[in-house]
Amino acid sequence: DDVLEWSWSYVSLCLLLPLCNGCINGFSWPALLLYFRDMSWPIWHGGLAVAAGFLGRTMIQHLQLQFGIWVALPMTLFHFTACILAIVFIQDEWAILLEMLCLHALDPTMSIEAVVYDFFKHQPGASRQATSTSLSIMTLAVALSTGVGGVIYDYWGWQGLAIVHTVFEGLVVVVLWLE
Repeated sequence: DDVLEWSWSYVSLCLLLPLCNGCINGFSWPALLLYFRDMSWPIWHGGLAVAAGFLGRTMIQHLQLQFGIWVALPMTLFHFTACILAIVFIQDEWAILLEMLCLHALDPTMSIEAVVYDFFKHQPGASRQATSTSLSIMTLAVALSTGVGGVIYDYWGWQGLAIVHTVFEGLVVVVLWLE
């Protein structure tokens, strides 16, 4: 049985990438609608952005299946751009709506799993270990980031969450670019 060796590829693909993506997927849940209330924006706008994002995710996943996992790179670049816009235009509803739409629609989870599998596929035992590690890290990151997102919002507001979102999304872009 193949053993999964520690390497940059293992750390970046099986630990860093799912950690960042899991954190991105969980951080906003305790705070999004609170921020809408704090800004006196209609809460249903935030709910609509999340719903549209999840509906869009099905189309994005289909595009990834149709054209391949390379679609994740331009997708994450666009998502990263939306993150930057949310920092710059933190008090503009359209920027936060775009950030939430991208967060939920442009999720690269499927591509991340495919990249991990593809990289380690020639070592069957290592491939199983790699995909299992990646999925476990992502699950733990989503679970922990919801609480951490609440703490960040309590102390630094949406600005803090937008910065964290941008940093994690930037790391996803870099790792996908390098791998």
